[in-house]
Amino acid sequence: MIDPVLYANHNSLQTRDARYVVDHYFHRLKWRSRENILDVGTGDGQVLFEIALPRVPSDFQKLVAVDIDEDMLSHARSRCKNYSNVELLQLDIATKNLPGRLRANFDHVLSFYCLQLVKEQRKAFENLFELLKPGGEILLTVISNHLVFDVYEKLSTLKRWQPFMANFGDVGPYNRSVDAVQEVEGTLQDVGFVEYKCELINAHHINDFDEFWLWASAVNPFIKKISKEEMGQYKEDYMNEVRKHRRVTIKMKNGKEDTIRVDYQFLVVFATKP
Repeated sequence: MIDPVLYANHNSLQTRDARYVVDHYFHRLKWRSRENILDVGTGDGQVLFEIALPRVPSDFQKLVAVDIDEDMLSHARSRCKNYSNVELLQLDIATKNLPGRLRANFDHVLSFYCLQLVKEQRKAFENLFELLKPGGEILLTVISNHLVFDVYEKLSTLKRWQPFMANFGDVGPYNRSVDAVQEVEGTLQDVGFVEYKCELINAHHINDFDEFWLWASAVNPFIKKISKEEMGQYKEDYMNEVRKHRRVTIKMKNGKEDTIRVDYQFLVVFATKP
């Protein structure tokens, strides 16, 4: 699980990309009055309440925000005190026991940077389909590839970190995909979606080294397993793998590492339930 306070303070990549998607893609959705809306993977709530919700028609009927992490939801609750028509609910989007009251209940399902943390992609998309009303739409963003997934894999081969990184393969399902767009669109078609579209976005982020580590720590689902005594060595091993990565560019200043640029890709996914 992820530290909600650390995440809230160091999520610049996620908020920036969410703003990009809202600015460039929200107009493609068919918004109507009195809609029920679902947000999947709400996290600390910043993206939903500060970026997405202001662009949703203000007369929506109900908004349900879900996350698998109750600590994250507790943090998000502080952001929705002024909304009487918002419900926060703990839910695994890949559950085999989808609550009956949620089925076929939503006009729109949104999700920003959640599904790359879900191992069972097929089941997640099946549940998204079940959650929508007929004619309902989804808009999702998913990290396709990023160095963090490669670093987790590398650390899992080091004896010291193997016990903590055993489940590294549960995240980054498209990181090794030959064609992530085709893979996602194939799943959408198989599940039953129509008018589906998946677009691959090339992006990068630039940070100084201290900020990069804080961001990397904030999104690392394994780091809570590392003790304070071991954290220095973990950080050193982690950053050594980062420095060697093919998608990293490091700039020096006065003979010291100054900034790090990371190139990555994410998916923007649209689909409609018939």
